[in-house]
Amino acid sequence: QKGKRLVDAPVVYGSSGARAGTLLSLCGGAEADIEEVRPALMSYSRDVIRVGPLGAGQVAKACNNLLHWVHCVANFETLLIAKRYGIDAQRMREVLLDCPGQNGTLRRWDTTRFTWQEKDMDLTLDLAQKAGLVLPLAGQVDQIVKTLGADDVKGLLYGDHATYLGRTVKA
Repeated sequence: QKGKRLVDAPVVYGSSGARAGTLLSLCGGAEADIEEVRPALMSYSRDVIRVGPLGAGQVAKACNNLLHWVHCVANFETLLIAKRYGIDAQRMREVLLDCPGQNGTLRRWDTTRFTWQEKDMDLTLDLAQKAGLVLPLAGQVDQIVKTLGADDVKGLLYGDHATYLGRTVKA
């Protein structure tokens, strides 16, 4: 009634995306409203993608974040197996980047900082709870990812041992 319009437009790719100019805006709202703000969003985004009605941008970001944190846990466990059997974890990572199981998180594994996992997973699990969804993998990832940090990844990739869930693993 007052001529106000609203768009939600969270971004993905974090601070590294901001520095590299590769942020991606995931937008919810009416098409006309998103097109109206597109020039402003493009001033800091490489693209603006409408994913649905108002609120859909945040849901899309939560979906992306869930997949990212699932990949983080899967990457850690995968490279931990390699390390335990004497394969250099960084070398295994490089090999996996040419295999079907590769993922974007593995590609940027050296820069994964583990700074937002608790917020991201809390939001994701809240959305699931409100929708009446049972997501057991997301629940486990929520608990596991809270135990990981950037130093754990560095130890896994470049150290002589790695620590995971309170256990030290050596080659």
